[in-house]
Amino acid sequence: MNPYALEIYTDGSSKIHHNCDAGCAFIVVYPEHVKIDKPEEHGKSYIKSKIGAMEIQGVNQALKWLVEHINKLKSLNINTAIIYCDNEYVVNCANKHVFNWQRNKWKKRNGGDIANISAWKEYSRYRRSVSLRVDIKHIIGKTSAETKKVDKLAKKYADSISKYKSEDFMLFKASDKLIPSELSKEICPTISGVMIRIYYHQPVNKTKNSEFKVYFEIIKNEVVTGSYVAFCTKEFNKKYIDRKNYHISNIEQRDKGYAVFLNAEKITGRELKNIKKLMRKKYSKC
Repeated sequence: MNPYALEIYTDGSSKIHHNCDAGCAFIVVYPEHVKIDKPEEHGKSYIKSKIGAMEIQGVNQALKWLVEHINKLKSLNINTAIIYCDNEYVVNCANKHVFNWQRNKWKKRNGGDIANISAWKEYSRYRRSVSLRVDIKHIIGKTSAETKKVDKLAKKYADSISKYKSEDFMLFKASDKLIPSELSKEICPTISGVMIRIYYHQPVNKTKNSEFKVYFEIIKNEVVTGSYVAFCTKEFNKKYIDRKNYHISNIEQRDKGYAVFLNAEKITGRELKNIKKLMRKKYSKC
């Protein structure tokens, strides 16, 4: 291991079910020759965000700190910064994909949108500004004193009052599931003329024509038989999707990881009242 390398441990936290408070943190551990025994602790709180964006922001805030302290670090004869993150996807994107996205005008190879694009643009900007070798490595979380400490620190910042709002936070609309915890959120198989109850939907990315990801429960004979995910266009979402109500829907599975709504007809009037009356006998939130 390089004896002149600075180690930085990062983490993110999001309380999406508790007013969407979020935060990120990083801990700086100096090499032995610097003779600074106590690690430095830093972090930032956000009003609203999700865990993916916070994991990236943990790395971003570490890079920003490196940029601001570069002269000090060089005077201490530090030639490398190793940034650790416990999110393998973030590490892979930071080391490879982000550079391809940038070359492709911030689009995926297939032309698709990039999740947390604002955070990744910020990452690219800071990474180019650090005049020091930077290695970003994956580490398993909560397995060392540093990873346990940074996890608690990120949660502490998530609990703090903040004035910052993540640019990557996407507004979502949610209601209660009929069965809160027993059912998984699998990609929906092809179904025809089936009753569903939608409880959550949000845009996939913050772009003008983004698709919507829709979570719903399938109802057969007044019984919830599964919890699934499918996608729809912005126009379809605006016209048809209505939470806490019941729809007769046709959904087509295009591949193992992707299913789309073909149509959905909202159940209304007396028929809806009868369905809710029957469902209320088995489920409290209808």
